[in-house]
Amino acid sequence: MKIAVSYNNGEVFGHFGQTKFFKIYTVEQTKIVNEEVVATGEYSHASLVGFLMNLDVQMVLVGGIGSHAIDMLSENGIKVYTGVTGNADQNVLDLINGNLKYDDSCVHECSHNH
Repeated sequence: MKIAVSYNNGEVFGHFGQTKFFKIYTVEQTKIVNEEVVATGEYSHASLVGFLMNLDVQMVLVGGIGSHAIDMLSENGIKVYTGVTGNADQNVLDLINGNLKYDDSCVHECSHNH
């Protein structure tokens, strides 16, 4: 399984559509077997979904995200956890161990063009 975390200096970044990096964790059973930080480059909100799909991501941890992006991720089989804050590595360990603290009400409407 691959988990993507919107990422900035070791922490979960607060806005999916503006993240410059994702940290991608490859998890087998309950162990992280690989991790890498990937730059998003010039991707926009909508194309970030394709970017993550191309990386075979199944889950995304993020601070905030728009409802349109959640819909696009969900439609492509990617589970989204919102309202995640703090250390990225610790949050992934918490997710693996069933202890992730998140707030699925941290969805905002974006006025950006999609």
